Amino acid sequence: MHGPACSDDEDGGYGSFGNGGAESGGSMSVGAAELEVQLWRADLLTAVIEVDRHLAISRADTAAGLVFGLSSKAMLRKTVTR
Repeated sequence: MHGPACSDDEDGGYGSFGNGGAESGGSMSVGAAELEVQLWRADLLTAVIEVDRHLAISRADTAAGLVFGLSSKAMLRKTVTR
């Protein structure tokens, strides 16, 4: 599996969004929520899904969960339809 996509930003994509973070000169308030987002370049992400003769998913790798937004275990025994 490939790592996260690279960023062309000078700070590596970890800049402030005007939320009062340390980079904007403010301070984080107590109890502030923090969110980490990992972005993947679509052309670098591949997934493998195996289906049986009835087009039911028999195996899906972890990357398939990233591509389709489900865990690989949740995809098992689901049928592939148009």
